[in-house]
Amino acid sequence: TLEANAEHDSVVEQTLEANGKTWKCTAVGMGNPYAIFFVNDLEKDIDFEKDGPALEAHESFPAKTNVEFVQVKGDDHLIMKVWERGAGPTLAC
Repeated sequence: TLEANAEHDSVVEQTLEANGKTWKCTAVGMGNPYAIFFVNDLEKDIDFEKDGPALEAHESFPAKTNVEFVQVKGDDHLIMKVWERGAGPTLAC
């Protein structure tokens, strides 16, 4: 389980090791757990089919988690890929 490291018992940019990489995780709960990972380039920085399941089942998430990889393209433009807990790649978010 991730320890809160920010105001209001939040988890913001907490470091995780998974799949041989170091990640910065921001966690949110919207009825389901979400682990958000901001990356510079979705095509270069992640191996979606390997990193998604590795982070979904990371020991910090005993009941697993949804994984969102997010690339900031601009102040009003985000691109993301979602690995849904228990289902894999999804366009549902």
